[in-house]
Amino acid sequence: MKRILAFIALVLAFSGAFGQESTVQEEMQFFSKTLAIETEQRAQLSKILIRKQAQLDEIASIAQTDQDLYREKRRNIHIGTEHSIKMMLDENQLKHWHTYQSKSRKANAEKVTALKRSNASMQDVLDAQIGIYH
Repeated sequence: MKRILAFIALVLAFSGAFGQESTVQEEMQFFSKTLAIETEQRAQLSKILIRKQAQLDEIASIAQTDQDLYREKRRNIHIGTEHSIKMMLDENQLKHWHTYQSKSRKANAEKVTALKRSNASMQDVLDAQIGIYH
């Protein structure tokens, strides 16, 4: 456990930005609590979340030149991350995952409905469908 935490701290130290570190830590805590992640799985989860943050950092510059491409890539990163997390879970944790996803889908559907009523862009609607809010 100490090695895992030390590894996370080391990787986060090199990330260079407090916001990134905070995001990964918050997600680690959320998923650890929500899905009852075991000690052995924490290292896997950490790698997944750090990879997600690195991928988001890689595409950040695209946001300035091509918003549609940036949003598409961002959505794909979020979908891939969810898939990776789901693949590491055991049967019991998958039940928690499905409950979490069900609640998320309901919240996302409400957001999509509100966005459509306000004539939001298709990109905003697509983002909301997978839970990316600005």
